[in-house]
Amino acid sequence: MKKRFWLRDTFVATSLAGLVAFLTVSMPREGNAEGRVRVRGKCNSCHKQAGEEWKGSPHQTAWTNPTFAKLSDEHAKTACLGCHAPDSLQGTGVGKEPAVRDSVQDSGVDCAGCHQDAESKIHGSSGLKSQDHEVVVDTKLGTVEMCGSCHSKYGTVEELKATKYANDPKACVTCHCRLRSARSWTTALSERRTAIPSARRTTPNS
Repeated sequence: MKKRFWLRDTFVATSLAGLVAFLTVSMPREGNAEGRVRVRGKCNSCHKQAGEEWKGSPHQTAWTNPTFAKLSDEHAKTACLGCHAPDSLQGTGVGKEPAVRDSVQDSGVDCAGCHQDAESKIHGSSGLKSQDHEVVVDTKLGTVEMCGSCHSKYGTVEELKATKYANDPKACVTCHCRLRSARSWTTALSERRTAIPSARRTTPNS
């Protein structure tokens, strides 16, 4: 009888450990000694192309980027943190700087940071139905106003207004997501740095 209970308890413990491991979603990341980083949610299970674009991008490495770590005094400058590991931009409000989340900060600017609101509803640009989550049609998604919630802080939006893209309400994604491939973010970022050498590289003191 004791042996039967021991076998049962061992099976239950092993099963729970396996379940916890399964629910801890992870994706590869360059520069990590373990080669993996936790992410919130399971977006990549359906949105595989978007997940591939995000991996290795400036959004994914926003928190772990060595340059950011140095300029923020190893994440001590609190004024910098909200945009590098945002909790929920939808919860704070478009056009307002998001609050920093208190968990899974290593994943930087993830899907939930821009797409998920305080009620766990997912915001999208189309009204497509999903059996996995409720979709809220959001006309501000991908607009300069939305991106400016973080990227206006050091004059990026003002620089944009001085270019030929000033009247394009979705100018940010027009350029930065135009390739729709894993290279889209990194390629566009490099081009921007070359085209606009005056971009500000300073950080606040607090």
